[in-house]
Amino acid sequence: MNINSVHDIVMLIVILIFSISVGFYQSVNFKTKELSTSKYFFVDDNGKEVNIYQKALYSRGGKSYLVGWLLVFLFTLLLNSKFNSDLNFFKFIQELVDEMMKDLAIFMRVSDTNGGWKSWGILGITNIVYLFFIRHKSTKMNQFFKSNTVETIDSQE
Repeated sequence: MNINSVHDIVMLIVILIFSISVGFYQSVNFKTKELSTSKYFFVDDNGKEVNIYQKALYSRGGKSYLVGWLLVFLFTLLLNSKFNSDLNFFKFIQELVDEMMKDLAIFMRVSDTNGGWKSWGILGITNIVYLFFIRHKSTKMNQFFKSNTVETIDSQE
């Protein structure tokens, strides 16, 4: 990140305000659902089948997440000066598909040399703010991020 002028400082402030607003907006319709499913069972000492339940946490961002993603896309397009006189429908669709591929395959985002600090700033701040708000909105999601992902099995020898 190179901040060489007042313009860059103003741009950073605009990016911060925009990204915080979008990150908050994306979390508005966030919902979680916890489901317990039984895939396995074991037979106890009495010969009775006992189900083993597995809990799964599902989340949904809703329409606000998609609208926020589109706003980030359009703002990034604007910042990278791709809104110029020769922008047409096909170039817009090409940029949209390119952005979707970068979101689906992180190696494409990392190898992109055209974005610069502005694009990374928008994406990073928006995602951090979104994560912050969904963790505070959903106690189950907060516990998921805090939980220890390593399972320990006690052996009885």
